[in-house]
Amino acid sequence: ASAVSPDGRSIVTERLILRPFEEGDCDIMHRLYGDAEVMQYTPFDPESPAQSQAHLARVIEDWGKTPLLSREYVIAVRDSEQKIGRCHILLDPAADESAGDRAMIGWMLVQEAWGKGYATETAQALIAYGFDVLGLREVYGLCHPDNAASRCVMEKTSTGL
Repeated sequence: ASAVSPDGRSIVTERLILRPFEEGDCDIMHRLYGDAEVMQYTPFDPESPAQSQAHLARVIEDWGKTPLLSREYVIAVRDSEQKIGRCHILLDPAADESAGDRAMIGWMLVQEAWGKGYATETAQALIAYGFDVLGLREVYGLCHPDNAASRCVMEKTSTGL
């Protein structure tokens, strides 16, 4: 189960906190986007530190836009606040005029966090947030066909809903 923070900007799960990116988060941004193995199943090349800094600035800027279509979060372990990844819920502006009835979710974890159930916990929290808080009609994810781990997370989180 997950809960939304009192300010409505963060999502708290049993083991994780999903919170908006801040100025000091270039470390996790670059650990993810600068790692060729992490980026293997994405359509993007690994980023340089300067590219990660510019990427972080865009992500932070997105949180100030109206309507708020892109919510990109740092994934941190609750008990240690260790940053282990990023995730997002991206509202589809083409879905309807208010940009509010469907969204895509996604996640990315540092290699040390792979295989520990964090991606599944993150996906479950984003799905619940999309339906229960944002009132969406549809929440979906995409992954590369060879990305067996992400495909497995999607299969686990789509059953029983």
